[in-house]
Amino acid sequence: MRDIPEGGPQEGPNKRPPDTYRAAAALHAAAIDLSHCRARFVQPSESHATLGELIEVQQHLMNVLQGLCQWHQQVQAGTDFADQRQSVDGVLEAAFELQTALQHADSLHQALIRAHHAGTQVRWYTPDTDPHE
Repeated sequence: MRDIPEGGPQEGPNKRPPDTYRAAAALHAAAIDLSHCRARFVQPSESHATLGELIEVQQHLMNVLQGLCQWHQQVQAGTDFADQRQSVDGVLEAAFELQTALQHADSLHQALIRAHHAGTQVRWYTPDTDPHE
């Protein structure tokens, strides 16, 4: 697996990407690893704990989206990007779409919390539990 996913910043041989990008690349790699697990659990109760972890991850992703949205709203034409119509439109559209993504992320976060709460009502078996008791 590559250290940095395709589509990252163009860097020279001795330059390292910004820390924000490096963290996003690491999250990308971790998400790939998690997706390969295919929700297999040694103990059924691990599913509930995993969902709890995903709630925390989703909260952090929402924080990142909020930061990206604010950053796009504050960049300056001619300083941070080319002062031309296409660039200005692209920045405005990115800020708008990030705000939309943040709203959807909040809905997802709330659904994950509800699913986690529902899981608290389950009496999970462990490998040493007799399911007939």
